[in-house]
Amino acid sequence: MKREKVQSLMTLFENNDISLKLSEIFEKIESNEPIVLIGNEIKISELKDCSLVFGTYNLNGELYGSIGLLGPLRMNYAKSIAVVREMSNYLNNLLSKLYKIE
Repeated sequence: MKREKVQSLMTLFENNDISLKLSEIFEKIESNEPIVLIGNEIKISELKDCSLVFGTYNLNGELYGSIGLLGPLRMNYAKSIAVVREMSNYLNNLLSKLYKIE
């Protein structure tokens, strides 16, 4: 990504409205596998030139949070999906251990 694009994205994420829109997207997902949204699929006009790979992590079967990677349209999707999957699994296991859920 070019420096100007990264700066504009940083400014964008400081805006709570965008964060709320992303939260709404994350909350609608009912999958344990990472999700890939490309360009206009993100449904946030400012992110039309980006891709988003994200997954969720759970506590006792309930959605606890989301983790994702935002990058260019031409990112290494296989690697990004693997990283998000691994982090989601790690967070699921960590939460289970912290709250002693088996």
